Amino acid sequence: MELSKQVCSLELAQKLLTLGVKQNSLFFWHHLDTPYPSIIYMHEKTESSGDFLISAFTASELLEMLPTRINTKTNVPFNNFRIRIEQAYLVPENNVISTFLVNYRCDTAEITNDNDLLSTPLFSHNLWDENLANALAQCLIKLIEEGFMND
Repeated sequence: MELSKQVCSLELAQKLLTLGVKQNSLFFWHHLDTPYPSIIYMHEKTESSGDFLISAFTASELLEMLPTRINTKTNVPFNNFRIRIEQAYLVPENNVISTFLVNYRCDTAEITNDNDLLSTPLFSHNLWDENLANALAQCLIKLIEEGFMND
């Protein structure tokens, strides 16, 4: 598998940098001023490249940053949400595309019948991408922007 499919995109990495996420990763986007930025391993960094590096976070690194649960502090007892990651398939025009869905699902629910399990409240719309690191980066960005990473 290509390294670029195992790390978040340059666009998402730049957004995370803008939001103040600590640039501590095994891989970095390099040569940002060229049309074809590359990914380098942490030990390949040089002093001359220092100003042009942005962390290219892996899915594992992003999972460590994401909280396992969030508390919206509203609508008690339905205010606790736990992270949920699923693999799903989109089928536009008979073309199967494997994607990853990331969301937080309410961990408290009144279940009155079996159908209620299907309508468990979600924190937001599903965030998805074919690249798991991109889906996780989108989720982290949403949590930061909505103030859930300040606690």
